[in-house]
Amino acid sequence: MDFHSLTRTELQSLCKLNKIPDNITNVAMADTLQSLDVDYVPTVFDNFSANVVVNGDTVNLGLWDTAQTGQEDYNRLRPLSYRGANVFILAFSLISKASYENVSKKN
Repeated sequence: MDFHSLTRTELQSLCKLNKIPDNITNVAMADTLQSLDVDYVPTVFDNFSANVVVNGDTVNLGLWDTAQTGQEDYNRLRPLSYRGANVFILAFSLISKASYENVSKKN
């Protein structure tokens, strides 16, 4: 599938985010699994996969989560999730300037 041909609405449906605290894995899991695990325990590296249909085409949406802030020893894992990606999302809290600064300074 050519992501460049998608409309803004179609891209938004693929990249839908929910308004909940700064915990991207929980956001991804909630949207993928249609539930919210309030007892989620942060991990160093985690991923989930879901098939979504866009314009009649089935697209595999991979949700990859790398180490939490403060676990800089695991920064080398992050690039493993980039290969073959057409889109990636950087998530940060809208109420935490430190959360935004952390995302904007990552390599």
